[in-house]
Amino acid sequence: MRNFFLYFLLLLIYACGEHSSTADADNVEKWFDTDTLMIWNSDAESETRNKIYQPKDSIPLIQPLINGINQAWPEGKLMMDRQSRDTLHVRLGDSLWLTEKIGNAGAEQYLTFAAMNLLEIKGVRVVCFI
Repeated sequence: MRNFFLYFLLLLIYACGEHSSTADADNVEKWFDTDTLMIWNSDAESETRNKIYQPKDSIPLIQPLINGINQAWPEGKLMMDRQSRDTLHVRLGDSLWLTEKIGNAGAEQYLTFAAMNLLEIKGVRVVCFI
């Protein structure tokens, strides 16, 4: 009888442990489920910004945000160059588009939109446009 209670107690402890780890796994956002992500939208003329997506935590992946920026502004052709410590270096694929074709307000809006989204990446505090 004593062994029965010991086995029952061990089974109960095991079941409680399984439930808590399963609940924690369900609460983790699965960033690999998407390849395109945008968090902020901005408007340079009205000087407003809107958070269009509220992630549960910092975003660990860079490419989904770059894909989101390129989807919203395909002319920019933004590419990741490298990340060093807290600085993310990104390269503009068409610098003439930014400097000569979209004007000052357009360039301000693009750079603001890109920087605000890229600063949501875990560990990134500075965005350097090349």
